[in-house]
Amino acid sequence: MDLHVEQLCPVDRSVVWWALTDPEALGCWYGELDGFRAEPGCTFVVGQPGSQRRPDASPGADAPQPVQRGEVLLADAPERLTWRLQRERPLTTVCWRLFDHPQGTVLRLDHTGFSGRAGVVEAALERVRWQRRLRGDLAHLVVEQSAA
Repeated sequence: MDLHVEQLCPVDRSVVWWALTDPEALGCWYGELDGFRAEPGCTFVVGQPGSQRRPDASPGADAPQPVQRGEVLLADAPERLTWRLQRERPLTTVCWRLFDHPQGTVLRLDHTGFSGRAGVVEAALERVRWQRRLRGDLAHLVVEQSAA
């Protein structure tokens, strides 16, 4: 089972790329990524205490997140970023692609690697989380950054 989510961001692609690759920006909409750099081979940890999330983040955003280990597989600025994640379940892969659009930038997320009955449930839960993050916290962050 794979999941796909798209978000139209009314800003330039460079601003969306910044939100995907800057550790401090990621902390505002995704959660703390300890050791993250947008460089292939970089390993990082997601879900550490002390998240940098904004005070006005989406409801439930401050809920403790399970620790995940990640590795950047591809960073092709400003078009594609791919990382691998693992917690207690098998590895999954998150691929971000950015496309120009007359109204800004389309951000496409492909999260793959869910399998079996548990994978179907996990993918459904992840879809809701990603939609909330992209349509809420990330969308607000890129608009704020673009206006600054």
